[in-house]
Amino acid sequence: MGDDAGRDTKARLRDDLRATMKAGRPEEARPLRTLVAAIDNAEAPSVQAGRSMPGEHRFLEGTAEVARLCLGPAQLRAILLAEIPEREAAAAEMAASQGPIAPRLCAPKRSS
Repeated sequence: MGDDAGRDTKARLRDDLRATMKAGRPEEARPLRTLVAAIDNAEAPSVQAGRSMPGEHRFLEGTAEVARLCLGPAQLRAILLAEIPEREAAAAEMAASQGPIAPRLCAPKRSS
């Protein structure tokens, strides 16, 4: 991993996401999207109190852009590990209401 573990991991996850979508495996794509979003959220800098955001954005000029935070390997690991109980809780909820689809959320598909 390079200096920015979040950026490097997101790139790999996005490659995997594209592959699963092309292969027509949307159930495998959902957790990948969730992980990319979790990393994106962690990279977003907090808005400092008293600091105002620009009132008008000229999107082609980059006025709405804010530098992302760089995540180290330990931070990235903590983010990814935090997703496990959330995914398990969602699967348990779904199992209670929808039955057989829930185990597929918990157990990644293994290739033979």
